[in-house]
Amino acid sequence: PEPGPDPERGWRARARRAPWGTRGGRGAGDGSATGETPRTGPRPGASGPHATPEPPDPSVVAAALGGAIDDTPGLSVLVFDRELRVRAVAGIDLGSAEGALLIGRPVVHAFPLAARRPLAAALAAALEGAERTVALPDAEGAERLEATCRPAVAGVPGGVCVVRDLEVLGGGSLLVEAQRAFEITFRHSPIGQGLLSRTGRWLRVNGALAELLGRPEEELVGAEAVDAMHPEDREDERERLRTLVDGVDDHYVVGTRFLHVDGHVVRTHTRMTRITDEDEIARGFVAQVVDAAAWRRFRGG
Repeated sequence: PEPGPDPERGWRARARRAPWGTRGGRGAGDGSATGETPRTGPRPGASGPHATPEPPDPSVVAAALGGAIDDTPGLSVLVFDRELRVRAVAGIDLGSAEGALLIGRPVVHAFPLAARRPLAAALAAALEGAERTVALPDAEGAERLEATCRPAVAGVPGGVCVVRDLEVLGGGSLLVEAQRAFEITFRHSPIGQGLLSRTGRWLRVNGALAELLGRPEEELVGAEAVDAMHPEDREDERERLRTLVDGVDDHYVVGTRFLHVDGHVVRTHTRMTRITDEDEIARGFVAQVVDAAAWRRFRGG
């Protein structure tokens, strides 16, 4: 069987010497790889300063655009059909031979294994008429790639996937910058915050939450959130989480009693928000926990 491309080489070895059409990146039969450039200019028989030039040959335009993409470090474009198979590529950095082998293969085969699941959701959204941008890990696991998948032009089935290597392009990604800002806010927020699994176990907690409960972060992670609550409040809390999982509500705000490690009761103002996947299925929760006395002072109560 014909060997496929090796996505685990990562998006490293750019092959930018040959233009798009000569790298097998365009669809077969478009004539762009012949090197022939059709003449343009006045129509046959036309004369004078107002002669209308012939429209440029589409294959020449496509080859020019593809060549420009090839010569832009860190930028790649894949055109795919409704079966999510590659119909054309430009700038793909798998090398000329492997770039040619992508034609007709599933789009995800151009990416490392770890990137395929988030990419698949963005590709499916493009087929439904939506544009979506996702961060993707490279072969080493670092989220240095950003892919924007969008529908093709009106009347053309399929879509376009534009991939940016953020390391090469200087990291100018709004999505990545927003993720970094969230991470800084989470770690340094004066409000207790935590990320919980669908089953109600702490996956991450910040320093403010750990301090509020008097417990180290590593002790909280992996434990059920209700374990740190007053015994009389635990079953009610489990029921509230079930309503979020079932989709009855997307969040709730409630007064909750936690137990400090030294045994005293910590009364809190807690907001729990559901996190969902693309299908609106609950994946987990974000908890924001504030000391109730501090909350009342803030609200002027």
